[in-house]
Amino acid sequence: MAKKLVLTSLLLGLLAACAAPEPVVSTRQYHQPLPPQQSPQKPLNGLQLEAFRLMNQQQYAQSINYFQRAIKIDPRSPHNWFYLALNYWHLQDFAQCRAMLQRSMSYNQFDEDLRNSSLSLLAQCSP
Repeated sequence: MAKKLVLTSLLLGLLAACAAPEPVVSTRQYHQPLPPQQSPQKPLNGLQLEAFRLMNQQQYAQSINYFQRAIKIDPRSPHNWFYLALNYWHLQDFAQCRAMLQRSMSYNQFDEDLRNSSLSLLAQCSP
């Protein structure tokens, strides 16, 4: 009797272990990234905020000017380079877009979302 109980428990455990896991559904769209979150150490500066405002109004050439000025202040910010590339992509200047993405990826060490966004946009910059 005890043997049957142990075997039944083992069989149920084995069946539970073989059950297929629930599928993971990804909802993130890497080609439409959100602006970086503000952190207490380094809040978004006024240049970036103005650049995002212009991007939202589809004034990409003006937004480029603001991101270029922000890059002069912080030349190693991968987010500034990425959003500069995104503006060039909207203007269909794919050569500049690729160059800015390469720069962004060279400075990005830890942000996996930015890396995936950059790779997605880079694929769209190919002629």
